[in-house]
Amino acid sequence: MLLAALTLAACAAATKAEAEVIFGQNWSNIYTATNSFEDPQPLANGVDGNLGDLVSDGRYVYFANNMGNSIGRLRLSDAQVDPQWLPNAGEPWGVTIHGNYLYWGDFAGETIGRIGIKGKQKGKVKRRLVKKATNVYDIAVTDKYIFWANAFGKGIGRTTIDGKKRKAKFVKTAHNPCTLEIAKKKLYWGVCDGTGGIGRVNLNGKKKKNNWVKNLTVSSLTFHKNHLYWVGSQYLGKINLKNRSLTSTFVDGASWGIAVR
Repeated sequence: MLLAALTLAACAAATKAEAEVIFGQNWSNIYTATNSFEDPQPLANGVDGNLGDLVSDGRYVYFANNMGNSIGRLRLSDAQVDPQWLPNAGEPWGVTIHGNYLYWGDFAGETIGRIGIKGKQKGKVKRRLVKKATNVYDIAVTDKYIFWANAFGKGIGRTTIDGKKRKAKFVKTAHNPCTLEIAKKKLYWGVCDGTGGIGRVNLNGKKKKNNWVKNLTVSSLTFHKNHLYWVGSQYLGKINLKNRSLTSTFVDGASWGIAVR
């Protein structure tokens, strides 16, 4: 009996520990799958607009609703969706969370905005925190800096966290970056325009590798427990940052936006 109880407890712990992958499907649905990309199931169908990037804080999934000119929010406890959670967000493609804030990039307006999602800053909005963020497709944030992917300019921009000191070409890339992610003190970018691959650079702009991983089409990146996860061209995949081993799975309709919890 004791052995059976221990076995059941171990299985329950393993199941609980397994990460859940959340991703965009066919540009209008939000799906979930296991950490090994099995058994994809819908969380929300027919999101009002064109689904861009997404991010999760564990309670909610926030998503760029670029045709709806808004940031949407999905509550994970009951799958309730509010596609206009933050209206008048321009043409958002990228979203990310850092600290108490959700940041988004307005591609058409070439700006980066933020909204407080917890603490004393909750609900406070600054729509034009960063101006002249050229071709901003995605963003990544540290305590000191905001980085943006210049999707048609073969580069990554950087500004101080207050939006005042801007470098439009902080890093020059070999291809047009679509997505950014920070992991292990490095900045990674993915390419989705057909040239394919993932690049990497130190946060100070040094030791750049344009083709750190080759022959991938990457729409969105996220980091979770020593792995970079990506979605692109109907594939979900992950890369171990220690040994660069790669696994990927075809998932019908997998399009844009990925988060892991």
